[in-house]
Amino acid sequence: MKKPEKELAEIKSMMERSTRFLSLSGLAGILAGVYALLAAGLAYFWIYYPGAPIGDQITGIQDQTLNKLVIMALLVLCLAVGTAWFLSHRKSEQKAQQFWTPAGRRFVLGLFIPVVTGAAFSLALMLHGRFDLLAAATLIFYGLGLL
Repeated sequence: MKKPEKELAEIKSMMERSTRFLSLSGLAGILAGVYALLAAGLAYFWIYYPGAPIGDQITGIQDQTLNKLVIMALLVLCLAVGTAWFLSHRKSEQKAQQFWTPAGRRFVLGLFIPVVTGAAFSLALMLHGRFDLLAAATLIFYGLGLL
């Protein structure tokens, strides 16, 4: 018969292995925030100061500015996801642990469905010119993904 201390140590070890890479590294979150702040600053200049040196050189064309904003948003998304993947993969290699676990797959799938649905809804809002609802919609769908 096993001793209770040994059984508790085994349970603790299994729990640590199964949940270690469920969350992203802190540096990945910070870098994603930096990317977003830089993009927000550039978007501000494109929208409010179209004649400025850093702003849009073609004034009066809203569709072109909107296209640039969508491309920039996709670029920020790719940079944030790529950075998170790279840093998490590097961390798993350094600790000699499995990177893609079943718990990680469930987390990504649970986040993926609401976020993609929210992206489609946000694009529909943009096409209908409802920019006033855009920030709230993205936050709601992101929150649903985290649940």
